[in-house]
Amino acid sequence: MDAVLGNLALSAVTDAHLATFAPESHWRGETHRLVARPEAVGRLLEELEYAAVEQVIVVSAAGALSGPHGLRKPRRDAWGRLGESLAASDAVAVRDAIAGRGPAFAAVFRIQPSYNALANLDFRGCYDERSDRRQSLAELIDRGYEDAYRQFIEPIVAGGDPGRGDRRRDRALVAAAARSASGFPPVACWSLP
Repeated sequence: MDAVLGNLALSAVTDAHLATFAPESHWRGETHRLVARPEAVGRLLEELEYAAVEQVIVVSAAGALSGPHGLRKPRRDAWGRLGESLAASDAVAVRDAIAGRGPAFAAVFRIQPSYNALANLDFRGCYDERSDRRQSLAELIDRGYEDAYRQFIEPIVAGGDPGRGDRRRDRALVAAAARSASGFPPVACWSLP
């Protein structure tokens, strides 16, 4: 729960979430400040590399970076502009982390939407100019589920054969992808056995 609350704390905008560790833990009861930091993805991949992990799944709500003609009009409201800025830094952080640390792993699987109309702070949804309609957070979560299934479960886990996949693991991966599509920074990574 501390990780979620830490991701809701935006550096330079809100106070950090304070997480106190158990006295018997490595940090012996210390209190640490947790805030959303997109560049933490690179650090997490570095730690996974040091742990000799071979395969990594990176789940991100940040849409794929588009070319110069894929730009849309900037938002006019302050929260919208801040959300767009956060979404852009999230997308770049994931791209740079995978480019920098990806070659160290046997496989890096990336689950992300091709397009995400909602910025990081659009908890109530927003109007999408591309589709000329309003998009909600619930719809984004549904799309996260579909992206995970289409980009990872079908081609990698099941390998095109519906009998090969582990249903329990499939559901866990899809649920994790759906949670990450909620607009939080891309900090979800898992290693496969």
